[in-house]
Amino acid sequence: MCKPRLSDEGLWGLPGLPDFLLPSPELSRFQTVGESALGVEPFSYQGEPHMVLAQPFAGRCLILSWDYGLQRFRLEEELSAPSVVSCKPLVLGLRLFVLAARLWGGSQLWARPGPGLRLAPTQALAPKRLLRPNDAELLWLDGQPCFVVADASKAGSTTLLCRDGPGFYPRQSLHAWHRDTDAEALELDGRPHLLLASASQRPVLFHWFGGRFERRTDIPEAEDVYATRHFQASGDVFLCLTRYIGDSLVVANYKLWMESPPAMWERPKQALGNQLPEPPNN
Repeated sequence: MCKPRLSDEGLWGLPGLPDFLLPSPELSRFQTVGESALGVEPFSYQGEPHMVLAQPFAGRCLILSWDYGLQRFRLEEELSAPSVVSCKPLVLGLRLFVLAARLWGGSQLWARPGPGLRLAPTQALAPKRLLRPNDAELLWLDGQPCFVVADASKAGSTTLLCRDGPGFYPRQSLHAWHRDTDAEALELDGRPHLLLASASQRPVLFHWFGGRFERRTDIPEAEDVYATRHFQASGDVFLCLTRYIGDSLVVANYKLWMESPPAMWERPKQALGNQLPEPPNN
């Protein structure tokens, strides 16, 4: 955990959004895990706090559960996953699934039928489509759990995998030939959307329509984006776009950039309803 600091001017944030100001108490380090992790996913299983860490250098998905006696997380289980880039948990009643997206060697689905049992690999996931996964996300579509795996190989294809019986099978291939680096599931206007970042073009936004994802638009003036995240505040949706080259962006007012021509985006910060302030001079 990181420790925030307050300058003399306080923390700067988006104007008109006072909730962005952090309280003054400092955070301190609570617990460390030996190996570095590329990602961490918290989840609840049988009402107990858990988390799963993707540890590519250790070649595993590491599952930790909360120990009430020790007041810390303890090791519960390790899943062998060399070159793993993402470990995504899904809890369905007593069943626990973990998708292990691996850069090499094929992605796998692990399953635990019920409490007290160990997770076991049950399925190889779309081996002919997922050649070099770079990210995975969980989303619910029409009440059905699905995973989307972004594939960074030019010969592969970002794939939507939905539950069918005991496993998860390809429902749709998305964005072939574009070497996708990141996927972000979000909801706009009450409808599921999917934002894909690519090494070869601007981020593309898809919306769920007629039982499949259809391309809706792209993000103007946002080349070289390799990672995306979103959050909501004061009724608006903010997109955080991390770029290989150039400044990373925070984009607001999605209705503006979906309806306006790219000429309005000569400077991405101008697209915000209120411009982001400059950080204070220390």
